[in-house]
Amino acid sequence: MPTIALSSMMVRHTGGPLAALRWAVENGFRGMEMSARFLAPEQMPPADLRSFRALAASKGVDLAVHAPSAWAPATFEHEQRNGYLAEMDTLLRRMAQIGARVVVLHEGKVQGADVETGKVSEEMRHHALENLTEFLRLAAPAAKETGVVICLENLPYIQGAYDSYGIWRCYDVIKTYPELAQVVRDADSHVVRICLDVGHADRAEGIRPAFEEFAPLLRHIHIHDSDGERDHQEIGTSKVDFASYGDLLKPFPNMMVMEMRGGDDPVGVALRSRDRLKDVLGDAAR
Repeated sequence: MPTIALSSMMVRHTGGPLAALRWAVENGFRGMEMSARFLAPEQMPPADLRSFRALAASKGVDLAVHAPSAWAPATFEHEQRNGYLAEMDTLLRRMAQIGARVVVLHEGKVQGADVETGKVSEEMRHHALENLTEFLRLAAPAAKETGVVICLENLPYIQGAYDSYGIWRCYDVIKTYPELAQVVRDADSHVVRICLDVGHADRAEGIRPAFEEFAPLLRHIHIHDSDGERDHQEIGTSKVDFASYGDLLKPFPNMMVMEMRGGDDPVGVALRSRDRLKDVLGDAAR
């Protein structure tokens, strides 16, 4: 049974993380994914951590966290990669304090001396994949200790793409679905799995092929609409025919996080998208 969840970025207007969780509960959501910055001590001091965990537990709300998108775990800079590992360790321990069970991770970009974005050789990219795999292997013990699953997210693997903020991105590490699945398999841990982003898949090799490739390793889903060039759109307002993927979505047993940009109407976007998703999932939705 999939759990329809809400990304906290959609309800930033409510205030801090505790206010966002209260809004989610009041509107019937049983899952929420937070930005890692919401777990910073200045955003969530100890008293708020306790209140947050108590509210989520009492209402049966599943929790996940999105690691900072600026991290580059495939970097060639050894000290920098160690820094990300230390930050991951801190994040995992803060997550354990609120009962969050999934952390979503981007592979980031290839970084290092003499690396020019968009002009990474295949040899260099191969070594970056090794760096990413090693990062996951080294992060896995802390994830296991804290009861968290690290989910590597598929990105829109096209050269020179604009993201939903209008920022030009170039994804130089992972280029295909099989590569992503292989990195996760090579990490060799049951606490390293995949987050399938439906909108990103629509901008890459396709949604159904993503489900088929990732199925044995799939733990978490991000869901939003896409026109093939711009994603993170309100569900039901662009070109993705979600009903045609009902056979893949209905059996999914974990969180399905709506992740849209709300614009001037974040509440409307969240509630309309939830209702359209419920129409697709029917009684399968939690």
